[in-house]
Amino acid sequence: MVGKAFVTRKNGLVALAGVGLVLVGLVGGMLISGRLTARAASDTRPQAVKVTGEGLVKYCQIYEGALANDLNVSSSTLERDNLDALGKALDQMVKDGQITSFEETQVKQLLQQVGTQPCANLNAKTLATFLQGDTAVLQQALVARMALVSAVARALGETPAVLQAELGQGKTLAQLAGAHHVALATVSAAYLTAAKAFLAQAVSQGLITPAQATYASTLLSVAVAQGTYPLLSSEK
Repeated sequence: MVGKAFVTRKNGLVALAGVGLVLVGLVGGMLISGRLTARAASDTRPQAVKVTGEGLVKYCQIYEGALANDLNVSSSTLERDNLDALGKALDQMVKDGQITSFEETQVKQLLQQVGTQPCANLNAKTLATFLQGDTAVLQQALVARMALVSAVARALGETPAVLQAELGQGKTLAQLAGAHHVALATVSAAYLTAAKAFLAQAVSQGLITPAQATYASTLLSVAVAQGTYPLLSSEK
């Protein structure tokens, strides 16, 4: 769960993802966030150019090949050494309290699946596929979502089952609050209180660090202030 965040919603089930693709150890800063600096012929100022899909794989492979050539080793040796280095870095992050042992295990499992071919797996689909098959992550996603649904349902004066159905119909919390004559601020407060309680529990269980919980709480507060409610599927 490196990265400290909640992500992606689909049909009412949100995958709780803090697991990040730390394969940038191989790809390098050049490809962080999929951007390269380019200069247009008519403009000498640096401009951001998005590199995605096949283009991202292409440049990653060029980088890997050039680095392997400079080090006079094969690409397979470079990839193996990269995995070893990432493993040691993760071990140190646990020792430093930056991530938990649980998170380290999740990332190492991901690396074992995609680390030998990092360029081919440099995409969000790989992470999504991993998360969908990770029982521990999915379990946490379900627990988090149900805690939020239960808290919001109480604030609205209805049952979690009814709220689930309404969210599945595409209704927003703002619409539901209005229909029940409940202030949206009350609903938002219930949501954030439940989220903070879940994060605190995750810290006590050793799933995330206190710093990660604080960061996630801040992100959720910002999202709610903007009118969105992560982990409740109908919100956009």
